Amino acid sequence: MKSITWNMGSGEPATLDPPNVPTYSAMAVVSNLCDSLMSVDETGTVVPGLANVTQETPTRLVFTLRGQATFWDGTPLTTDDVVYSLQHAAAPTSFLAPTFAKVTNIAAISNTQVALDFSAPDAAFLPTMAGPGGAVIERAFGEKAGAAIGTPSGGLMCSGPFKLDKWNAGTDIRLVKNEAYWDKERQAHVSSVRLTFVTDTSALTQALTTGEIDGGWEIPATAIPALKSATTGSIFYGETTSVWSLRVANPSSPLAKNADLRQALQHMIDRTAISEAVFHGAARPWSTAISPNSWPVAARDATNTDYKKIAGQRTYDLELARKLVDKSGAKGTTLELIVASGDDTASQLAQLVQAQMAKVGLTVKLRALQPIQYAQAMYDPAVRGSSDLMLSIGGDVVQEPLTSIRYYFLPDGLYNWDGFNDPEVATLYGQAITELDLSKRTSLTLQIQALFEARAATVAIVNPYQVNFVNKRLGGVITSSVVATMPSLTYIGAGK
Repeated sequence: MKSITWNMGSGEPATLDPPNVPTYSAMAVVSNLCDSLMSVDETGTVVPGLANVTQETPTRLVFTLRGQATFWDGTPLTTDDVVYSLQHAAAPTSFLAPTFAKVTNIAAISNTQVALDFSAPDAAFLPTMAGPGGAVIERAFGEKAGAAIGTPSGGLMCSGPFKLDKWNAGTDIRLVKNEAYWDKERQAHVSSVRLTFVTDTSALTQALTTGEIDGGWEIPATAIPALKSATTGSIFYGETTSVWSLRVANPSSPLAKNADLRQALQHMIDRTAISEAVFHGAARPWSTAISPNSWPVAARDATNTDYKKIAGQRTYDLELARKLVDKSGAKGTTLELIVASGDDTASQLAQLVQAQMAKVGLTVKLRALQPIQYAQAMYDPAVRGSSDLMLSIGGDVVQEPLTSIRYYFLPDGLYNWDGFNDPEVATLYGQAITELDLSKRTSLTLQIQALFEARAATVAIVNPYQVNFVNKRLGGVITSSVVATMPSLTYIGAGK
């Protein structure tokens, strides 16, 4: 197959520098460009990527390169490039810096091996080496590009199944097949990919139904009715780790300071109705910050009781919500809600939230941000400003909830927007992250979850399914959220 056009649902990324990619779509692109030390298979299970891994001791991992990988320019990939890339990801300015918090040393110990030493065991580290976290960049190229690495002007130099051909800022990103790709099991079936940045639901639906765009990541659920009748392709659904949530956006908001007001929000949301009306059944009602799919498969049964308990405490009850608002003393308060512009799903959700809050005596002012600015608001408090809430969708990119807990619920977490700081959470997290036994780690993680859910600063709404529209000329498409940590574009065109 010669070429396809694929859409990036969260719009044009600010960068493709692996440890600093800001969105799910950008992670998925990077996973097709840059080989990582580890990867995942179609089920989300961590598998070898560039390397096999050995846990030599609880505090020492050794990665052994398993193939004769070369970068796009023909230069052999070496352990020196691995060390450089891991140090780049561990730099204090990197989004992934917290992932490396326990890493004390990164060193090549032979021509094929790199060892990482830890101050204490880190059960969440290895899964993050799949996808952008463990991506390897050519050292010489990266050092020359400097701060421009991963930008339209700076580019990339990786060893993945696709090469970065051209980034036309504001228009598209062009990828071409790496004909010299080393991994024979993951050869691309298409010769080129044009990645578009359409975030307007109507425009995307039109492009999909006419065949102008073949498919894409993060198809808005609000496009489902129109796409069901399309003759150019079909809708497919897949599981995700994502959760649509209302989250307190800054520590100065009345919501951050008023427990009754936060609890009121938990009872104002009719999650079941929203899953049908907004998501057309392509989501399950959900009441907690962490998705069921964020847990390792073997641990999921152990979480059911806790999840049912929390859901039972967050039933839709407008009368109770009114009483809690009255008790909070916040009746008549105006709250500002950040929402992504051009996203019909977000817009419908925001309007429903606005209407529900009005019923209990609160006024909501919507603040729409363009996709790039919205992505920046995820990690930059200056962009969030004085806004009280942010409507967001987020989840783990690996099957280990401690990875997102690190970012959302520890004091220095990049996405800890409301200033949550619970010493007991920090203590339990320290125990859980060093526990390599899954059963014991799950028990500790559930204790952590109980504490941050008690604060109720995240109002979970639904766990959405991955909505995929695939042109009828294509086959082999991966339909779940594992696309963020594997070279998913290589599968397209494999079969129908």
